[in-house]
Amino acid sequence: FILSGTEHVVANMYYLFAGLFSGADIGFKDIFYNLAVSGIGNFIGGGIIVAGINYILAYRDLEKVKK
Repeated sequence: FILSGTEHVVANMYYLFAGLFSGADIGFKDIFYNLAVSGIGNFIGGGIIVAGINYILAYRDLEKVKK
């Protein structure tokens, strides 16, 4: 995720808290904001777009089988 420049909520949990415990100048408000925004983005990307495409493809194949 780091090399691609994308945000992933689970990976961000590790990196944000590792930075917090190593003395980085971030607060819990910054952590919450980052996790909230990346969580919403992950939900939209994975939960709606990817799942929606898989549903459409599976439904299309199901209609072919029924005919």
